[in-house]
Amino acid sequence: MKFNNYFNRLAILVAVFSGLYQGCAKKTEDKVLVKDCVLPDDQKATLSGRWSATPIPLALNVSQLGFSAQEVATIAKSADTWNHFTLSSQGLQIVNYGSQDSPNVSGASKPLAICTQSIIEGEKFTGSVLIIKQGAWPYPNHNAIALTSFCTRAATGSLSEIYIAILELNYQDFFVAGKKAPDLQSIVLHEMGHVIGLDHSCDLRQKAGFPDCRSNDLPPSYLNAAMFPSFGFDDSGHGEQRQALNENDQGRANCLYKDLKK
Repeated sequence: MKFNNYFNRLAILVAVFSGLYQGCAKKTEDKVLVKDCVLPDDQKATLSGRWSATPIPLALNVSQLGFSAQEVATIAKSADTWNHFTLSSQGLQIVNYGSQDSPNVSGASKPLAICTQSIIEGEKFTGSVLIIKQGAWPYPNHNAIALTSFCTRAATGSLSEIYIAILELNYQDFFVAGKKAPDLQSIVLHEMGHVIGLDHSCDLRQKAGFPDCRSNDLPPSYLNAAMFPSFGFDDSGHGEQRQALNENDQGRANCLYKDLKK
């Protein structure tokens, strides 16, 4: 199959100022369950694509820095949040990371040009989405806490097909002693949203087809979404928590996989 050379990178950006919010937000549980596709007119460009099959295989990369048991448990919680939602709303498991006691791991190196490769053909996965700890951040933007890169190709219907993705965590500028400490569970939950095909709930750069995050008329559900594009820090450098999926995250995610064969 001929691939399109469309390469989309989506980053979480750090809030410019410390003390953007007062203290770390307390963990909240999902209070709503949305089972329908809900895609407001001003968010119709916020669906990046979808995979042709589920569950999407995730694997911790062990060719870079290793993951501690605590980090594995945190990543598992983020994956479980997505799986709990999609099983409840659509009856399908969206990601497969193995288990907390026995997570999927991979020694594969990050591809130099990821769009020349694929981890899926049709409904068969031949590889995994790598989750990589980067001790030396390889991108110019050192304000990015994490980055999900993915490639798409044309598919039947209105949504493009995602055929490969990589999730990278910035362990040079964050998460280490002496640096700001983002809430890892919130960051991975957000990045997994990108992995499954969701873009941000709004945009800070006036991106065409996206609502402006700075608009005074923006609905609260856009601002409170796990897929909001930035995360704040308190005065001590601890990151904001967004550990649950709100109605905006859920409604848009349903639009991606509502008609996928179960």
